Amino acid sequence: MRFILIGSLLFVAGAPSLAATDEKPNPTTADLAHEVSASMAPREQMRAMVLAAISQSTTAAIIVKQIGQEKAASLIRDETGKVVDRYGPEWAENLASSYQAALTPQELQAAKQAFLNRDRAAIMPLMMKVGPIMQAKTEPLLKKAATEALAAAFEQVGKGAAK
Repeated sequence: MRFILIGSLLFVAGAPSLAATDEKPNPTTADLAHEVSASMAPREQMRAMVLAAISQSTTAAIIVKQIGQEKAASLIRDETGKVVDRYGPEWAENLASSYQAALTPQELQAAKQAFLNRDRAAIMPLMMKVGPIMQAKTEPLLKKAATEALAAAFEQVGKGAAK
């Protein structure tokens, strides 16, 4: 799970969204942590993590067997989108608070610059510090979201709505 989390952090790290024009003269540590976490596209990160967790489940395999790969993938994507809408803000806050807890203000500033510059070499050591904290904070949320998405998809299959 840790490697999936770090891999997802790296996967979405290539899409910075920090706007230099929005900078405050002296941002607080919390502000910096939120800026850095926002640059990581937390909703997309969560979506990738939920889909990865679901793909390893027996329930997903049953859904595929019952309605086929294409319909199952579409149904699971739809249900994943719903849980991301529901829990995405909590995921984003967990990410920001993980950055704030793991990194010094100087490291947060370095992370911000690394994301702006798309400097993966500079980002990786910082993510290694954040990863364990983020995993501890988000693992229960990830399990909850994946379980809810799978249950909703399975219910649709059971009702025949997904065929």
